[in-house]
Amino acid sequence: MSAIPRRQQPDVTRVLLADGWHLVEQRTFELDGHSFGFAELVPVEGEHGELIATSRFITGPLTSVFAVESEPTPTENVPGQPSRPPAWP
Repeated sequence: MSAIPRRQQPDVTRVLLADGWHLVEQRTFELDGHSFGFAELVPVEGEHGELIATSRFITGPLTSVFAVESEPTPTENVPGQPSRPPAWP
């Protein structure tokens, strides 16, 4: 067990492990200095491609993560940053 507390990485959407890409349930990816963990999402076969969370929490050594995919944090309405005008039509 690591003495470093786990920190959430809310922007991570997918993780590449040895067995392939895994979809991450929103705001569940966590890591510390040595390990990671996240709740996995699996696609539900439906008309609209809905996703539901499985009851499985995946965890392991940080060295087993080959890559991560993330969504950038929106910059609008961030205190201390100038507001951006809307895009030109």
